[in-house]
Amino acid sequence: MQPVTPTELVSPEKATLLGAIKVIPQEYANITCRSIDVFVPENGSWQEQKLVESLLGELSISSCEKVIAYRGGNRWVQCFEPVRLEQAKSNTPRLKQGGVYLITGGLGGIGLVLAEYLAQNYKAKLVLIGRRAFPNQQEWSEWLLSHDFNDVISCKIRKLQQLQQLGAEILVLGADVTDLQQMQQAITSAHSTFGLLNGVFHAAGVPGGSVIQRKTREEAESILAPKLKGTLVLDAVLKDTQLDFFILTSSINSILGGFGQVDYCAANAFLDAFAHCNITKSHTFITSINWDTWQEVGMAVDTALSKQLQELRAENLKQGILPQEGIDALTRILESTIPQVVVSPSDFLNLFQQHNSDQKILISEVLETINKSHATHPRPELSNDFVAPRNDIEQKLADIWQKILGIERIGIHDNFFELGGDSLIGIQVISQVNKAFDLNVPIAKLYECPTVSSMAKILIPEEDEKTNFEQRLLRGQRRRQMKMQKMLDES
Repeated sequence: MQPVTPTELVSPEKATLLGAIKVIPQEYANITCRSIDVFVPENGSWQEQKLVESLLGELSISSCEKVIAYRGGNRWVQCFEPVRLEQAKSNTPRLKQGGVYLITGGLGGIGLVLAEYLAQNYKAKLVLIGRRAFPNQQEWSEWLLSHDFNDVISCKIRKLQQLQQLGAEILVLGADVTDLQQMQQAITSAHSTFGLLNGVFHAAGVPGGSVIQRKTREEAESILAPKLKGTLVLDAVLKDTQLDFFILTSSINSILGGFGQVDYCAANAFLDAFAHCNITKSHTFITSINWDTWQEVGMAVDTALSKQLQELRAENLKQGILPQEGIDALTRILESTIPQVVVSPSDFLNLFQQHNSDQKILISEVLETINKSHATHPRPELSNDFVAPRNDIEQKLADIWQKILGIERIGIHDNFFELGGDSLIGIQVISQVNKAFDLNVPIAKLYECPTVSSMAKILIPEEDEKTNFEQRLLRGQRRRQMKMQKMLDES
């Protein structure tokens, strides 16, 4: 998985495992994960024995490092260093006046920022790839007349017309970047219209956004496909094209993880590994840029969120990268030879240290700080009647649910999700339940036990269960003794 030494054959697909390594501990506080990358020695060799001893050692110690590799008896850990990239010269060598540049995700926020820079400064010929079909240029005027001013397509058409006014030539193509045949057709169309490509910006992607236990295979595949399969398809269709550069738009999530981002983290970890393992394979400059959040464009701005996270996002966006800052960073990176660069306006090394520390910043704690409303409302109409708590455990659970859901009274048979609960509110509920009962119940239990009554049954302390078992055992012994005594008396 890891390119530790120059002679290794690296499989970037394996780097997708880092998504689970980074995110599982963020969603499950009771689980610790570590990636240990090894080169498997010959069976029965002393190197194999040494590796086994090293792995046993890893299991027996508490270590803050999450990404580790063993090579030749040496232990390597992932780290990052700050680097100063000088301001770009007036004419960046890797960008050409009138150059031909392909941008996947070209009609997205970051894609259009890149397109505007290339149009304004290089009068570039731009091939913009989008997932969905887009009106032909001959239809743009008619579309603008027949659709609302704020229509999404209309806004993009006006932006593209601005790029043309800046001197760019534009070819918009609808193609699935994960489909080899569609991309071959797109590249053929680009070649016939503008000639050979000079560079590629792979900015296509779909944001993640659901917790692990609620994520389906289909959802995860849809997040992985544009970055993982899309990169492999681009690499295949452009293998005979001598590009000046191949820029992979990765994310800081591949390093720091993120709640609900297990697949998105995995997809970006693949991009990082792909850049590292391909940097020496051709004359094309390839780099993966781990962008932090952009303020005005990008997935962090466009992704729909629940009300609990909208306030947190608004606060984070204030610290994000401005479009002009992103372009400034990009032009500096294009003059470097580094295969992976993190771009963040925050103290990234401090964030990385926090991520690797044992002091976990749980999402439940974050949600508690932003969910400050104490308003309550009556119990909604449900399919079941209200039944009051019958014991202390049920009463304590009901109190927790009432406080977090903001409902005046909750019955023991009321369904959490019918009361308006969702996965994020559930995290707060389970967090408070674990604190109140000194337990470590996983959030998945809320889906198995969505009522106060059903949850109370799993919270009975083991000591009580043991006591009940002992009492049943004693009663059974007494019955046997009485039966034996009766038989003796009759005889």
